[in-house]
Amino acid sequence: MWRLSILALGAFSLGTDLFVIAGTMPELVRDMGVTATRGGWLVSVFAFTYALASPLLAVATGSLDRRSVLTASLCVFCVANVISATASAYEPLLASRILAALGAALYMPTASALAVSLVPEAKRGRALSVVTGGLTVALVLGVPLGTWIAGYAGWRATFWFIVLVCFVALPGIRLWIPRVKSATPIGLRARMALLKQPEVFVALSLTVLWTAGGFTVYPYLASLLTQLTHLALTDIGWILLLFGAASVGGNFIGGFGADRWGTTATIASALALMAATLATLTWSAAHLATLVLSVVSWGIAGWMLTPPQQHRLIGLAPEIPGAILGLNGSAIYLGMGIGTAVGGAVAQRASVHGFSWAGGAFELVALLIMFAWGALRKPRPAT
Repeated sequence: MWRLSILALGAFSLGTDLFVIAGTMPELVRDMGVTATRGGWLVSVFAFTYALASPLLAVATGSLDRRSVLTASLCVFCVANVISATASAYEPLLASRILAALGAALYMPTASALAVSLVPEAKRGRALSVVTGGLTVALVLGVPLGTWIAGYAGWRATFWFIVLVCFVALPGIRLWIPRVKSATPIGLRARMALLKQPEVFVALSLTVLWTAGGFTVYPYLASLLTQLTHLALTDIGWILLLFGAASVGGNFIGGFGADRWGTTATIASALALMAATLATLTWSAAHLATLVLSVVSWGIAGWMLTPPQQHRLIGLAPEIPGAILGLNGSAIYLGMGIGTAVGGAVAQRASVHGFSWAGGAFELVALLIMFAWGALRKPRPAT
């Protein structure tokens, strides 16, 4: 378990790096002298790079020792955050986000595959949950802590905090993670062939739309709250802590729902709740009590969809589950990039309520596609 915890610590640093931008955005764009739209591109370029690079890097490094790949990827990620912390202008900061995404795109799939190889087959599910749990812990602890650090010591200190976590994880990987040879890698052609299957394509489209809806708003959440609720940056840390805690609960609800009610009903419920929550968020944010309810609802709905979606995807390609989950990871980051770019456009051209309309619209479209696809697949009665 302690070996898995080391891998989860690396995932924690990656998750904190991606999600903490929601708490540091107001101070970061002010210090850099850029608009919120250009600040949002720090998330978009990370997400787009991750989405495109993940399958390519998986193929390129598929035959290498897993421990060496983990070490190299985390070193790249660490250097990227040093550049972020010391950047004196927007352009090198943006370039550092591309470098960080390359490290993250290689680390997460490798850590997940290595976790499976370190335990007996009967414990593989729990091993994966420990590693990916590092991302959840990043939401619960890393993002609020990073936001508080930014509030008291500036946004650069938050990146130094992430570097510190990397320095703790790196020696652990080198000392305690064994050398593991990779299994026969799945080629890029085999991975891309999955997209030709209509069921897979529609399912991954839902992933893109679902993530885009949330990230139309999430990177700009701190900026919205300072305008609408007039919260200080240190107070926003508590809101993000609440969001992270609700996300953990949503993850468990999604897993329970997939087993109890089925994947279709659980996914549809999550999308409907997300659509309603995001569509009304900028109005509910005007008062602290309704804001808290919306943040809890958002956290639950957003992470409630993950387990049933993964369950459904594995069922579509049971012979190569790693490949289809890798495509789902790329779809998630593609959605992040699209959503953040749309949110940036809204920030520049529309009223503050445009965030709600745009975010809710993504979720509603995903829900409609899901119902339309289900209706098309129903067998028609014979005439």
